[in-house]
Amino acid sequence: MAQLAGFDLEDRYGDWTGSDFTADSRSHVSVYRLPTEPSPS
Repeated sequence: MAQLAGFDLEDRYGDWTGSDFTADSRSHVSVYRLPTEPSPS
């Protein structure tokens, strides 16, 4: 859904404290950003 809305995945964590997201993680926190637009010339 985020990609359809134009967001890019910036990072993913295993929890709110910022631990690594691994195959054993029971949850995840994903950080998305809108791509920056180029400055007008």
